Amino acid sequence: MEKAKETNGFKKNLIITAVLFAVFVIYTLCVKNVDVAAVGPEGSSVGFSSLNSAVANVFGYNEFFYDCSKIIALFSFILIGVIFLTALCQVIKRKGIFKADQDCYVMGVLYGLTGLMYVFFEIVIINYRPVILDEGLEASFPSSHTMLAISVLITGSMWIRRRVDEKKAGLITCFLYTLAVFMVVARLISGVHWLTDIIGAIIAGSFLVSVFMTLMSVLQSKTDQGKD
Repeated sequence: MEKAKETNGFKKNLIITAVLFAVFVIYTLCVKNVDVAAVGPEGSSVGFSSLNSAVANVFGYNEFFYDCSKIIALFSFILIGVIFLTALCQVIKRKGIFKADQDCYVMGVLYGLTGLMYVFFEIVIINYRPVILDEGLEASFPSSHTMLAISVLITGSMWIRRRVDEKKAGLITCFLYTLAVFMVVARLISGVHWLTDIIGAIIAGSFLVSVFMTLMSVLQSKTDQGKD
């Protein structure tokens, strides 16, 4: 019965992951091809131009929320650092490069995938920012800060829950989820991304979280099999 539940859980996570990936690909193609117009700085084009320009005109550029989003990003990198140091200490203490807790390696795979997606969209540019900051036109889709916050903070909360008591886990989870939500809001209100960039990042971040949950279900299944 337990094995059947584990198998069903894995299949469910795998299906969700595949669906989210497909949705992201289709959405990205739509952003690249639907209602494209040169409404950005220096005549740069963006898809869903009517919607994006309307939202951009409402918010404009807000430096306060832009700075807030950069601070939240620091929490994401700090969390990545904590996980890396935890794994490193376990490797040293247990004297083996594969002796750290298995979920640490899953986190490593996840963050590596997040990094690859970031590099990919720096090369394959879908659109540019609605404002010029310090470096001229910059790739804007999907919002890397938003994608990072969702993938790192949400999966990080799951990683932490395995290591602290229930009360602390609840507080930490609430805090990290709040930061993730605020990142979404801050990046939109700051005006440094189009609305479609934010939506794309939410889908991409959700896909990455689903990848994490799928890999964790595989690990859990192998762990349970080892106990039998």
